[in-house]
Amino acid sequence: MALSSKQTKSAPVKAPAKAAAKAPAKAKAASKGKEPAKAKEPPKPKPLALVVPAKAGVIRAARKNGWEVGDEKAGQAVDGDGDGLPVDQWIDANAKALGKTREKFLSDAVANIRAAGKANGNDFQQSVPDMKTSSDLKGFLDGVYARYPKNNDAYDRIYGMWKVSGAKYDKSWQYPTSLHEYTGKTEAERIWDPQEKSWVDSTAPVMAHVNPKTFPFLVRNDAPLGSVFKATYVDAKKVAHTAYLMVADTGTNRAEMSDAAMSQLHINGNTNSVPDGATVSLQYLGEGDVSKLPTPESLAADGKRLEDAYKAKKAAPAKAPPAKGKGGKKTAQVQGGAYYMATVPNHGVVSGRNQLLVAVAHPDCRHSGDQAVVTGSAGVFVGREQSPLAREGDETADALTIKKGTGDQTVIVA
Repeated sequence: MALSSKQTKSAPVKAPAKAAAKAPAKAKAASKGKEPAKAKEPPKPKPLALVVPAKAGVIRAARKNGWEVGDEKAGQAVDGDGDGLPVDQWIDANAKALGKTREKFLSDAVANIRAAGKANGNDFQQSVPDMKTSSDLKGFLDGVYARYPKNNDAYDRIYGMWKVSGAKYDKSWQYPTSLHEYTGKTEAERIWDPQEKSWVDSTAPVMAHVNPKTFPFLVRNDAPLGSVFKATYVDAKKVAHTAYLMVADTGTNRAEMSDAAMSQLHINGNTNSVPDGATVSLQYLGEGDVSKLPTPESLAADGKRLEDAYKAKKAAPAKAPPAKGKGGKKTAQVQGGAYYMATVPNHGVVSGRNQLLVAVAHPDCRHSGDQAVVTGSAGVFVGREQSPLAREGDETADALTIKKGTGDQTVIVA
């Protein structure tokens, strides 16, 4: 039944308090004659372009050095590494391994990647473009690295892509992390933008990389790129083979090495196949010359120079001690008893329950009579100065010998 005017006035129908207090934003905007605010669109990615270095020269990733000259590690597991192989050679290696033409290998790889991407919901893999030439593949890789420069973003995408592609030869491509050189030249290149899913024209720096087929390199995370190691491999007939290897990439702390390195060490393997249980010992010799891109010849010269310098230093007699009371600055480390080490240079090597600095043949390593230790081990060296380790029975400048007794003494190795 319709309400009368009296009923309407005396008993008005009220809107809920909450609704009355808050008028819809759209209605307010309409009352003022304004259009409702539109939702913000996500920002578009910056146009993709390759970075051209300011000047020509060798480029190497920074790494802290966890080794001292002469340090050795045995039992390092051998693995193969083919990163840095020129793109056209990489395509040829895969095509040959699969018995296909270059074009067939690339088209099949793209189809496999897209199929895997569709199956696992990976948009990057689903969007891989058609690639028919080595220039297409290089432009794709350069674009992915340029678009995802942080951490391992690009590497993870590329590694995952090659893993499902059917490629047989080294399923990764991380040459921006390897030792390489900007030649000072540029060239026009069409690169792939994985976010825009389109090709972009760009200017590319022309880079030179060490080739795993010809350059004996090593992959280590604990030594700077350019570091030189002497590797030793003992074959099944107990014959030892040695070679100088240079750290040219990061990623592992095993003996991951190039085909050229395995060949020089007479290891019967390559990037795709390494003998089960193959290990090498590694000795750190120092840093080689990387003022320009190293070659097999320059590495051989570096290795010989560094090894000769290490052997000469190891064979040199301990330095003559300075006059009494005029020695260099010492780090106090007081022990108890007579004729014990009173001061020891702060070489950083400690041992024993009390973690005391070990005694060494060095002008600043002195016993309680303020005489320096002048003899030491012929095979064990300590600290960055590679001072011979002093043992019980080694002599001091006044013809006394180090001996054991009571008190909180420096650790002495017999």
